[in-house]
Amino acid sequence: MSALCYSNSKRACLFTSLHPSMVLVLIQRLLHGTSMDQMVREIACLWDGVECRLGHVIGLDLSSSFLYGPISSNNSLFNLIHLRTLNLANNDFRSSQIPSAIGRLSQLINLNMSNSFFSGEVQKQISHLRNLVSLDLTENYKLTLQGSDFQNLVQNTSETLRELGVF
Repeated sequence: MSALCYSNSKRACLFTSLHPSMVLVLIQRLLHGTSMDQMVREIACLWDGVECRLGHVIGLDLSSSFLYGPISSNNSLFNLIHLRTLNLANNDFRSSQIPSAIGRLSQLINLNMSNSFFSGEVQKQISHLRNLVSLDLTENYKLTLQGSDFQNLVQNTSETLRELGVF
């Protein structure tokens, strides 16, 4: 989004990030009955690192995006329930724990949180990700996983998990 966007409306800010010719196309579509919510979904799907299918975000690559600071379970990221791929590698989450809300992303197939300065105990909710094919938690600071949680993770993903990188 544009650094000059000061509006309280997220939708207005979204439109300021577009090329003027794209704005004209979107206005025409609005005039022909496309809803504003549908337009917002379509615009988000045009961004780098965002992959969509049928209007839902299914892939998000935020690797090396200079993200800084802790991430909490109430972050809107955890509302992307159709997400299949999430890459948060090479960021700085300031030694925060991996949020328990990660378990809400039950469709995840690929999860990469390597080298992102996570620390502490990996929440047991990570074992709810039964569709995982690839999980990378390598190169994080003092990250631990309780034996029973690790056992649940392996048991729950035994038919899908092909790549596991831990600590």
